[in-house]
Amino acid sequence: MESITQLENPAEQPEVETASTYALKPGVLILPFDSSTRHATHQVIGAGRRIAVNGAGAALFEFLRTPRTGAEVEEYASGRGLKSGPPIRDVLTRPPYSHFVTNAAPGEEPATAAPNQPAPKQSMPWLFVRFQILPARAVAIMARWFEGLFASRGAAAALLSIVAAHLYLFLSGDYSHRYAGTLTSNQWLTVVGGVYAALLFHELGHAAACSRFGSRVGGIGFGLYMIWPVLYADVSDSWLLPRRQRAIVDLSGIYFHLLVSSASVALAAVTHNGAFVVISKSIILATIINLNPFLRFDGYWLLTDVTGIPNIGKAMSQFWRYMLKRVSGPRGPVAVPELLCIPRHLQALFAVYCVATLWFFGYLLLRISYAVPRLVATTPQRFREFWLAATLNPTALTTLKSALLLLLFLAGILQMSLFFWRRLTQGYFALGSAAKHFRKQSETE
Repeated sequence: MESITQLENPAEQPEVETASTYALKPGVLILPFDSSTRHATHQVIGAGRRIAVNGAGAALFEFLRTPRTGAEVEEYASGRGLKSGPPIRDVLTRPPYSHFVTNAAPGEEPATAAPNQPAPKQSMPWLFVRFQILPARAVAIMARWFEGLFASRGAAAALLSIVAAHLYLFLSGDYSHRYAGTLTSNQWLTVVGGVYAALLFHELGHAAACSRFGSRVGGIGFGLYMIWPVLYADVSDSWLLPRRQRAIVDLSGIYFHLLVSSASVALAAVTHNGAFVVISKSIILATIINLNPFLRFDGYWLLTDVTGIPNIGKAMSQFWRYMLKRVSGPRGPVAVPELLCIPRHLQALFAVYCVATLWFFGYLLLRISYAVPRLVATTPQRFREFWLAATLNPTALTTLKSALLLLLFLAGILQMSLFFWRRLTQGYFALGSAAKHFRKQSETE
């Protein structure tokens, strides 16, 4: 969710015709949001987007449920201390506010808001590609089957089985045994099927938690995030829940994932099939990766909901811009960033998080810049291996496996290259913007 705590935008914007009318778009909802900031926070939902605004911003949106002229909007903003920088009517015509407000020319009537419309789905812009594999109706039905796992007795029994199964896995020595090098082709098919079934069950866990707390459940789909293919569940309506329940929704995917791991350990003990041990080990590794708080995995959303900051990345950007303006000597009022409106202990946490995030992405970029040239250099060899397997026995399972590995290899190179290029261009434009700001500041002095 985007977090906008004050209506402000850079100055030097063109004037907008005062006689134009402004109104909230049909279906836009304004609801309370449980956050950790000292001021009241609301969420504005509509047009496939959600943003968080303070009380004054929410009141302005409510004011626009009836079409208003530009003069009326400016008068309302002046009386409530919302005038900072450019005219408010200009701000409303630019993103993110333009997604919720219509701006009709003189003589036209903007559409009025339709009450009691369902909240739209989250756009999830961080996914490069996404498509649905299970519709919302099917997910809602399956989620209701597993709601009992969130009741006191069901959760206690499930957590006890998770702890017992994984203690057995580690104490029996099966975890340290290298089964992967001895598996047959059929066992590898079992591993691949089990791993992806576990991922699907992971996403169903998020949906089941939402259903348990009475929140609307969306579909489950497949997407590409940075350099990783991922499954996702549309649980955007969980933003309407209290923070404690949102945190449970975040953890429920790992909870269901570990249940599959426990079942795999039990099957391995009964059948003595190493494929089930490999499935369990892959789930444990996926759980560790999912707890990463720097990428938009479960750990990131858990940190978001525990701390009550709806968009940590945007909040950090606001903080660094604020510090830059303070250091360079700001002209006019400077909006206090969201990270300075939270309790002191959370401010200390985010100070560490900001530094750790810079280190993590810097390390990731270095690793990718080192890996991509080497992978590109080995591409001809990969094609030769595939061609040799295909010509020797085109119908064999090894040929299919070679084709799949080649496809994954090429997709990995493409995704890493795109990630590396995007980060480089973002850094270039950020440095250019900072240099332009300091140059203007020195000219005015």
